[in-house]
Amino acid sequence: MKDEEAQLALWLSPKRHWQGRVAGTLLGGWSLGERVSGRGGILRTTRPGDAHSLLHFFNPDGSFRGWYFNFEGPLLRTPLGFDFEDEILDLWVERDRSWKWLDEDELEEALRGGIVEPGESTALRERGNQVLAQLDALLPTGWEGWRPDPGWRLPELPPGWDAV
Repeated sequence: MKDEEAQLALWLSPKRHWQGRVAGTLLGGWSLGERVSGRGGILRTTRPGDAHSLLHFFNPDGSFRGWYFNFEGPLLRTPLGFDFEDEILDLWVERDRSWKWLDEDELEEALRGGIVEPGESTALRERGNQVLAQLDALLPTGWEGWRPDPGWRLPELPPGWDAV
């Protein structure tokens, strides 16, 4: 939808899209599957150099619902799209700027399982606190009133997507 050097914006239709899924707990097996996202769709924006993507959630009537900071490694282009490494902890911000951490239980599980080191967990929370300290500068983004073109068709995965 928008792929520029300064920003990538991807629309995740409320109808369906493809996304990795975990079976069971955080340490379970992963698979790619079809998923329905959010009640009214999600607009995912990523800027080079940011250690997070910012997701804009919408209600079924198209009104803006809230922001979701997904902390992650750098976005990497692939022949079929984009990959990123999720860093587990997330931050939900309501329209009134109230907020809460998400997936703290998964971060604790990753610490216990040795996937995340204590120093990494501390650094991740610090990055989240830096985002919180900058909320007034980061929000709103200007995307809150955006809506997709109703004529857009849902894309299909290209042949060989599972071989890459």
